[in-house]
This record gives sequence, structure tokens and C-alpha cells, in this order.
Amino acid sequence: MKKIRGFLLALSCAMLGAATSIASAQSMVGGGALPPKGWFDEVGATLPSPWSYTFVGSAAGKRAFIENEASIHGLVDENDTYRNPWPVTQTVHFAGTQIPLTQPELALYAPNEIQWGPLIQVPVALVPIFLPYNRPGVGDVQLSISQVCGIFSYQQGHRTWGEVLGTFDSTPISIVYRQELAETTRLLTEYLAEQCEDYFPAGYAFTKSPHFEEAVQSALPPDVEGMPAPWVSALGVGALLDELAGGSNRLAYVRADEWPDVQNDFHEFAWVGGYVPSPVNVMGAQPAPPGLQPELSDPTSWAPVHDLSIPGYQLYGRAYLLVNQCYLASGVLPEVKAFLQKLINPVGPLPDNLVPLPPVWRAAITNTFLSSASGHGLDIGNPDVCIAGGRP
Repeated sequence: MKKIRGFLLALSCAMLGAATSIASAQSMVGGGALPPKGWFDEVGATLPSPWSYTFVGSAAGKRAFIENEASIHGLVDENDTYRNPWPVTQTVHFAGTQIPLTQPELALYAPNEIQWGPLIQVPVALVPIFLPYNRPGVGDVQLSISQVCGIFSYQQGHRTWGEVLGTFDSTPISIVYRQELAETTRLLTEYLAEQCEDYFPAGYAFTKSPHFEEAVQSALPPDVEGMPAPWVSALGVGALLDELAGGSNRLAYVRADEWPDVQNDFHEFAWVGGYVPSPVNVMGAQPAPPGLQPELSDPTSWAPVHDLSIPGYQLYGRAYLLVNQCYLASGVLPEVKAFLQKLINPVGPLPDNLVPLPPVWRAAITNTFLSSASGHGLDIGNPDVCIAGGRP
């Protein structure tokens, strides 16, 4: 907890310094999820205007953008004192999220659309979920989808390393899981809930939740009380990595940006459904982007569910950017367009093990929101749409 508070305090102090130095200039301000922060910071540093992105989590980032309330980007320091670095007049220009907008969130924004213009949600990077393991003497761990479902639900026949690898190894598989609410857990359990339905009897299923114990409880056998004895909980990703390294029978789950050093052969991670979590396999698992109206103008259509029939590594999430189609400040509009254009068209590898969008997605976003090529009037700054106003 001290480490977390220290990190938040450092962020808050940095934000206060940034706010002071740019008080007299139009600044680009946003906040939200952690996975895209390194990528957002890298691209934001290339923009002409002062720029800031605060890690506050997906939910807070979305709320700050929907309500245009920069104080939500404030942080609590080590003395439990709230520190807000922004003036009450500060606009929230964009947000980053791992969790797509929900219908209630879109309904909350609807009254503002009359003055601020349409809201845009697009993916800007892919976030693989890795299954790292620590089992000395074992080479590649290749798990079928049914085995992944069985391991995380502690089913008979999936409790020891020998049972899943076809050997005589009777050592229990010790899953290391996040004790706290975690967006990584949410992404994992979304995958398990969608993938494992066909492998369970009636009445058993994973629940989509950021809380691991809550998510798996409904999938565990009836004779298991609480969490299985071999499993280990960890508070935070740092503790999870320590527990993974500290046991010779461990299997864990981490987001790509949470793993310190990915090797080119991905030998540290389990294969899932016949695929390693390489960038090409993650990109290959993406469904097609929207192509027609009314899907093009529907923010939820740009956050499609996983298409499990597509070959590829299906255990992944996405980093989304939220922006408006219209902005009142003339200097902001080109900055937003440049930001989005650079995010989806990287000139080199993305930081933090993120994976770029497939070319077909880049083209769809460009043609729909960065130019008038689609012919549907959805491009950012379209004069016919934005004549009535925009985000202040």
C-alpha cells in the first residue's frame, strides 16, 4: 500500500507541477487506464501543445471525460489528502480505457451530446494477457482451451502438472491470482466466461468480474470451499510476480504491460489454444472493424466482443481512446486528430509490450474519423456537424 500511495503521490506532484507551468496555455488533458499510459505519453510528447495523461483507472477516466470534470483526475497522497492539480475550468479532452463504454455510460453522456457533439470510441492498441509459469524442467506448456478452463475452475483431471502435460508429475498447479480488484482480472475472466461455457455442466460458469475469487467461485466444484488450497493470492502485480518466482509449481496471469521483459520466443508463457501470445497471433485474432452505418457511428461497434472462431491468440484486451468529434477551442482539434493518427500508425514497436492494430483497423479508423473518405460525416471536426458547438 505504501508503494501504491508513493506512486500516486509522485504522479500528483508531477501533475501539480505540470498544471502550474502550463496554466496560461491551452493544455491537452486526459486520464484513465494504465496500459496505454506509456504509449500515450510517448505520442503526446510529440504534440505542440502542453500535454498530460493521468493514471486513475478506466472507470474514473471514463467518468471524467463523460462529465468533463478534471477534478476526477485528482489523486490521494500518502497522507490520505486529496490533491487536484487542475482548475475548475480545465477541459478533459480525451480518456483512455481498457473497459469499453457501457450503455449506462453512453446514456449519461447523451444530454451533453447536444452541446459537445458526438462521442468517439476507438481501439488504439491491443493488450495481450500472458499466462507465465514456473515449473523447472518443463519446456513449452501448451494448453488447450478446455485445459485453461479446467485449470482455472479446479476441475478433476486439471489439478496437477502431470494431468495437463500428460506426465506422471503429481505436483499441484498453484495459480497465483490478484487479491484486489484488477482490470487484468476482468480481462481474464471475460475470456474465461466466453470461452468455457461449452466445457461446463449446467449451473457452472465463470463470472466476468475484476475480483478473481468472485469470478471463479461459480465455476468451482461443489466440494471446494473458498479457493483451492494450492492457489495463492497476491496483492498487486509486484507481489504476484514475487509469488510466481518464489514457487516451483506456479501459474499466473499478467497484462503485457505488467511483464518486465518479454523474450522473442515467448517461452515464459503458456500457449493457449495452439497459439503463443506473439504480436502476429494477437493481431490475427481480431474481428473485422465496422464497415456500414449505423455501426460506424455507434461507439460500441468499435469495441467488438472476441470472435472465438478466428484463429489466433484470443486472450487479450484492447486500449481504447475516447475523444469528441467536435471541440470549441480551435487549437485542440488538430491536436486530437494528430494524437489519434500517431497512435494508430506507430513508426516502431509500441512500449510496454502492447500490440499495434491490424492494418484493416487502422484504415477503418482513418477513413471514418480522420478523413471524410467514408462519406458519413463522422470525421473529427466535420464542419457540418460541429457548427452547433463542441467540447469546451
